[in-house]
Amino acid sequence: MKWKDKLTLLHCIASDLQIIHSHGLIHRDLHSALNAVRREVYGILPYIAPEALNIGYYSTASDIYSFGIIMWEILYGKSVSYNLEFGSQLQIEICRNNLRPTIIENTPQCYINLMKKCWERDPINRPSATKVCEIFAEWLIDESILLELTKSDELLRNYVESTHNIQTYSDDIYKNSELKELNINE
Repeated sequence: MKWKDKLTLLHCIASDLQIIHSHGLIHRDLHSALNAVRREVYGILPYIAPEALNIGYYSTASDIYSFGIIMWEILYGKSVSYNLEFGSQLQIEICRNNLRPTIIENTPQCYINLMKKCWERDPINRPSATKVCEIFAEWLIDESILLELTKSDELLRNYVESTHNIQTYSDDIYKNSELKELNINE
């Protein structure tokens, strides 16, 4: 997928989130295989914000965390994986040790910065859907950013294709499942 298409896709997702949030709603289960909203901690582990995993607290910022994970997937063209089994240990690593997906060298800095802002531990420090929309709208018309993103494509593609040491999970693990709140004191 070309960068302009990636940015357009991300802009559309952020725009939809902006609409949801403007109505005082929270998606609570944003991931690349969307489905219905639940009241309990429910979803696909890598996409769930630390505050939701820890104490079951969801906010619009929780959706932004999930959006950052989708940014990672669109960038690298694969599902997020960690070198840990899904379960409470992975939940603890995400909540207590700030575990986030690995960022590959040669990833454009502007993209890294936005992903990391979306993954901030403190939900207050994450950008709003409106801000994310504004950033993507700017990037779509900024030739220097588009050039930076395009130049990184081949380096990233070669790295992703040669990487075999990242654990992958079966498709079943990416189906929604109910998770227990951890209540970790930070």
